[in-house]
Amino acid sequence: MKDADHQHEISERLKLVFVSLIEKKRIRNKVEFAKILRINRITVRSYLDEGREPSVPFLLKLHENFSICMNWLLSGKGAMYLDDEEEKLHENFRKLDQHEKIMLIARAELLPKEQLEELRLNQTLSEFDLEDEKKAILSLRSNGQLKNMQFERIELYVLNHLAKADSKKTSPVTPKAMLKTQKLNFWKKKNHTIREFVEGKSNSFQKMLSRVSKIEFRE
Repeated sequence: MKDADHQHEISERLKLVFVSLIEKKRIRNKVEFAKILRINRITVRSYLDEGREPSVPFLLKLHENFSICMNWLLSGKGAMYLDDEEEKLHENFRKLDQHEKIMLIARAELLPKEQLEELRLNQTLSEFDLEDEKKAILSLRSNGQLKNMQFERIELYVLNHLAKADSKKTSPVTPKAMLKTQKLNFWKKKNHTIREFVEGKSNSFQKMLSRVSKIEFRE
């Protein structure tokens, strides 16, 4: 998309914002609009009436004072207001089944842990004296393997939480309760496996390193 077209679209969306604020009775006119945003009335008119491209400070003030979604304003994607965007997220979340909800929560909760694991793996990779091509191959393969293990852990997280919900309805000596304990053990074992892998200590990592080290490139 050309810059002029993009500028025009932002200007048109800005007009929609102004009309919406009038309809919601949050402002009465351009004068009040300018006053709330603490900018010159002439500047407001140039944005709304002349199609002048809004400045970044102006867009930030619009976002801060009226909760206008910057992503929508710049790209047209999503909802105009942040509150609408959040409500849409809540609505979509409510439509998910129990397994999908727990999966989403798991991804959010485990994300910081996953980022630290990826950082630790990259630190481990930097310690090996390999040719650049082999380093790239090892990085690609090991990060792919880590992603697989992290996904398996998320699945165990989900199963463990579903088992907790079931255990509230059953006796501690039932097969379901025993299954819950088994899944929790799998969860702990998976965490240990990942930790060993990113530190380069696991058998699977060492085998991968050995295979990559033996690769020969033809001249």
